[in-house]
Amino acid sequence: MWKRVPPRYRTELHQNFPNPFNPSTTIEYSLAKQNRVRIGIFDAGGRKIRSLVDGVKPPGLYREVWNGKNDRGANVSSGIFFCRLQAGEFMPVKKIVLLR
Repeated sequence: MWKRVPPRYRTELHQNFPNPFNPSTTIEYSLAKQNRVRIGIFDAGGRKIRSLVDGVKPPGLYREVWNGKNDRGANVSSGIFFCRLQAGEFMPVKKIVLLR
């Protein structure tokens, strides 16, 4: 009997798309194993302006959308931002450009 094998993933943060963006962008990431995941958006000064994900996720491919707003729901200005994925010891960062 044929048995379906689940896909294998690498833990990685993909470049957001579109980039530059307005009004929203999609952030894709994948996990090789279950882990606590945190995804934050930071300004050029290193201040966290938005928390997109904070929780335990099983292995797989995920998508989150950032709408260019901070944690209080206010629009942020045009500029360069950084998206950081934290999954265990893995902490890659990608540059994001918002053009209003």
